[in-house]
Amino acid sequence: MNNLPVLLQVAWIALIVAAGIALALAPITWIARKILAPIDRAAKFRKAPVRFSIGDFLCLFLAIQIPLAAVHGFLGPETMDAYWAFTVITWLVAPIIWYFGGQTLSRAQVNASSHRFVFLGLIMPLVYYGLVPFTALGLALLAPLLGYTPTRFGWMPLAWIVLASLFFISARFVHWMLHQVASDEQPISDPQHESELFRPAMLDTSSAAPVHKSH
Repeated sequence: MNNLPVLLQVAWIALIVAAGIALALAPITWIARKILAPIDRAAKFRKAPVRFSIGDFLCLFLAIQIPLAAVHGFLGPETMDAYWAFTVITWLVAPIIWYFGGQTLSRAQVNASSHRFVFLGLIMPLVYYGLVPFTALGLALLAPLLGYTPTRFGWMPLAWIVLASLFFISARFVHWMLHQVASDEQPISDPQHESELFRPAMLDTSSAAPVHKSH
């Protein structure tokens, strides 16, 4: 790379930076649109009552233990302080994610135990704990283009592909799960969902507009 002309080096670095930004933002956008947004749309449209089951509490246990087990497998004895810090954060964050996830599923009329188990116990931990490693791995794949190869680079492409496949399978499962609900109200589309989000703001704006009375 050092042998390239200065303009080509600048263009090459700019291209890598653009690719890095895309790899950082694309997973967040895709997961939000394909996994989280469909359930949110169904919940806002169907508005079913909120119920929690015993199986949901088992999912909470999985949502805590799966990431802790994964982190413990990667960290060594010299990094136990980081492990305990991650443990505290997980015990604080996981119940909040679990509660709002279960609430959204209930409002979307997803009451089948198996469906709730897969989403709350497997998909949600994957989304909230797998997004950061997935993004970091994607950025690490660009390192050789800058002339630097990270330690243990060999397994990174495989890990990235595995996580990408799991996210894709999760999105397909969410799509299938929502269409298994016996309801007269189907999940609204993306344009309808955006209208639901912007309509209150438009109403507030119109109501705040001054009213001119003719004399």
